Amino acid sequence: MDRPVRRTGDNLAARLLIVLTLAALVAAPAAVAAPPARGPAPAPAPAGATLPPDFPSDVPLPPGDLQAASGAGGSWSVLLLVRGSAAATHASIVAFYRAQGFIAETDSILHNAAHRVTIVVENRDHSATATFAAIGVTDRSAATPAQPAAPVTHLAASLTGARPGRATLTLTAARLCWRFDGLAGLTGVRSATVRHGTTRVTLGRRFHRSGCRATPAPILRAIAARPAVWTVTVATRAEPRGAVRGRLRPA
Repeated sequence: MDRPVRRTGDNLAARLLIVLTLAALVAAPAAVAAPPARGPAPAPAPAGATLPPDFPSDVPLPPGDLQAASGAGGSWSVLLLVRGSAAATHASIVAFYRAQGFIAETDSILHNAAHRVTIVVENRDHSATATFAAIGVTDRSAATPAQPAAPVTHLAASLTGARPGRATLTLTAARLCWRFDGLAGLTGVRSATVRHGTTRVTLGRRFHRSGCRATPAPILRAIAARPAVWTVTVATRAEPRGAVRGRLRPA
């Protein structure tokens, strides 16, 4: 007796597909023909089982009796009753779609240019000769929508003091990146910071002309919201409180 086929490439949605489809059939039992009393052949297709009007024409169905179909607007599910074991049914459906030009993503998911199919099979009533095959079809263009890009803030500061220079800062959702230009002849540089009042962000453990560091989001938002109250300071051994400094502004 065949056991349900479990494929390692199935994602959670694929594993739930057949459960949800079968649940829909249980909720409408009149749509499914009763199993035959004897013999290995599957029952004939239920009367009135048809594909949704907008089911994609570039996704053919493999051989089998259509039991139910539903969906619209980029996502559809089809339940077939196929003669044969679960393993043989799975293999034959995969081979069918490969022959139609679909490309395999996993052992149970394939796609063509416009659509993706997910295949899940389950023995019918523990039968070794009749298998339910659930086929999920999704529009590839309607997959996970692109997430909006995290905001990026560009700031700059003109540095004055012992030597002139310029600091450029780039703030993202969780990182602060910097670059220092100029400062020719400034020696004994120890550190660089961005500060406002008692809040200070050190630009690297030691002074580097450019780099990035993880920074708490509230501080990044505060800098982006009011850059003019934040000061970039470069300290040296001779002037630990700051040899050069400058207020931030939008770059």
